[in-house]
Amino acid sequence: MRLKNWSNVPHSKVLFTENNVTGPYLCGCIITTEMVHLIRSRLFIGLIAFTCTEIFSGASAGPRLYHPWPFLVTFWIYFAHLFFFASLAYYTQRTSLRSLYLWGCLFGLYESWVTKVIWFGYPGETALDYPEGCSMGGIYGFCINESLAMVFFWHPIFGFLFPITIASMFEPRLRNTFQELSWFKAGTRIDRFIVFYIIFTVGAIMGWNSGSLIMVIATWIPILLGLWLGYWYLVPKWHLMEQPEKLLVLEKKGMVIATVYLVILYVSFYFFIIPYNQTAEPPDGMGLEKALFPGTLQLAITILTYVLIIGLLYYRGEIAPEPDLDSVVTEESNMLAMLQIIIILSMISGSLPVIPWVLVSFILIPVAGVILFLRHGFYWN
Repeated sequence: MRLKNWSNVPHSKVLFTENNVTGPYLCGCIITTEMVHLIRSRLFIGLIAFTCTEIFSGASAGPRLYHPWPFLVTFWIYFAHLFFFASLAYYTQRTSLRSLYLWGCLFGLYESWVTKVIWFGYPGETALDYPEGCSMGGIYGFCINESLAMVFFWHPIFGFLFPITIASMFEPRLRNTFQELSWFKAGTRIDRFIVFYIIFTVGAIMGWNSGSLIMVIATWIPILLGLWLGYWYLVPKWHLMEQPEKLLVLEKKGMVIATVYLVILYVSFYFFIIPYNQTAEPPDGMGLEKALFPGTLQLAITILTYVLIIGLLYYRGEIAPEPDLDSVVTEESNMLAMLQIIIILSMISGSLPVIPWVLVSFILIPVAGVILFLRHGFYWN
């Protein structure tokens, strides 16, 4: 193939050619150094989301981290949801803290269609305690703990608000778009209590689900290495970006790709992947006689939950107020201190599991989810 004359293209814009020699042409697209840096930065933010959800919960910690599934499937679930809903928040001008929390609740509802956890509980290795595996019982076809914890606490906080908050600390100009995310400052009693509760809960659950102290250490080493590399080699260049909001906001083509991916994800998991896991014989599956699908009532309540949250976003959502940029240094210091304490507590919990500590943390999560939804969904102070 004959290459065009690229002598007029700025050298800083040139990265690849068809022969992997310096040039701007790859698969019919012009690839610039800015684009490469943006892609890497988004992957780094995706790693933050993956860490705050899957590692903090222990779901992908320990031996599970070294299985291909977390990075072939799980990582991209969080990556796509984070950027899809952050982009919707930006384009609809629903970027206040309350609005972002509600976007996070929509994020958390993937635990219905994709994993079916809020309907049937966490899947076990066999069918012995499934689908009656709801950790705290069920009502109207929904697991109480799993529904309230996943939809109204874990995913809105750790999968959505945490990554956006951390990104806006590293690049303060993002706070011109996503505001009211300064609660790492812990300036009020409520903020300090939330920070304490998060440390208390994550340290207990992550260590418990990892299985042992060795597995906790084996989890943190590669994760912290990835986070360190992103922080030192990508974040320092963020201030050079002319449009920093692109770190979290997809353009039209990106939104189309994310939408197509999410549609394929939801359909394939709902109709094929989860049913196969339910019916396949152990050790490949749980050995159920037939696949489980939600009933009419479960589907109706799930759809009504979507309608309620979207309605709250439409009628009570709001654009963010003026940014607070004075506390960024304090917030970053507090965040790093939180991470250090979480690591220490997870190692303690992994080596000396304290059952009451774990149980209290586990039981309070759905309670916190209800309080957060009432506060942010209905403007209760």
